Amino acid sequence: MREGIRHEGDGLDAAAVAARLAQAAAWEQDAAERARTLRDPATGYEDFDAEYLAEICTARHLEWRRVQALMNEMNWKVCEPLRDVQGSAWARERDRRRNDSVADQPGGEAWRRGDAFGLRMEVWLSAETTDRITWAGYLPARYARESPVSPAAVVVQILERIVLGENGVISVPPFRPTADGVEPSSP
Repeated sequence: MREGIRHEGDGLDAAAVAARLAQAAAWEQDAAERARTLRDPATGYEDFDAEYLAEICTARHLEWRRVQALMNEMNWKVCEPLRDVQGSAWARERDRRRNDSVADQPGGEAWRRGDAFGLRMEVWLSAETTDRITWAGYLPARYARESPVSPAAVVVQILERIVLGENGVISVPPFRPTADGVEPSSP
């Protein structure tokens, strides 16, 4: 989460950071309210997806608040994550833990070097797109159980529909995911 905010915040001016902070505060409030309303004291049911989303939103809000305070304290005109001593230390520690974890897995060293067989891909999305994906990805568990399409099936269907434009832009035309991957034909 912090790494995403480091990338998202890079180069933003104070007004843009304030806007991200306000958005994070609104998300935190909305997610906390959703988590409260999905608790049923009579049955003891709690929607853990909603609880998890509330925790993530709270952490995002706190991190944007930290970034804004750092910019004010250091008198930065724009956010510069590489000059953020604490954030950079956290990023190094996260990378170290990730590398240690990968190295412990069978074939992990080859994967880390990029020698492993398979496809390795990194996708950078706009903040607006990420927001839509994040909210869609954390629907309450009861909705996920009722859906005939698993998240893994949706990813496969997205990958199957990728179109490479003349200028090298990758896009996916709008579609409705289905359980069998085949869209119903229009009448």
